[in-house]
Amino acid sequence: MALLTAVCVLSAVFVCANGHVALTFPPARKYDLDFLDNSRTKPPCGMPKGSIKTSFLAGSTFIGGFSLRILDELERPVLDLTPRAGGTEFVRDDPTAQKYEVRLPGDFTCSNCTLQLQREAAEWGSSYR
Repeated sequence: MALLTAVCVLSAVFVCANGHVALTFPPARKYDLDFLDNSRTKPPCGMPKGSIKTSFLAGSTFIGGFSLRILDELERPVLDLTPRAGGTEFVRDDPTAQKYEVRLPGDFTCSNCTLQLQREAAEWGSSYR
């Protein structure tokens, strides 16, 4: 895989409020749930396999940001796709954003990896994802 473009359609306002995120494309392969959080499911909250272009839609609003990363088959982070700035791992800089495009380095390869999207819900505490 030489190039991966992940497009996140985020309809919530980032700086003041953010929301749950539902996978809109490709369709869920087994469980068509509107969210999977670490309180109820085992991380990394994803299902294996997928297409190159992936879309997400934000639902209910929460305070916080989002982060994207690639995890290896042992669920270890191998590549951060969003910048870490201001002492946080979450992107919070554009309250009007409706998408976030990333590209993998041309020489990046990874077998059985997961694209992980985390949403922050700061009003539930600093460790809630």
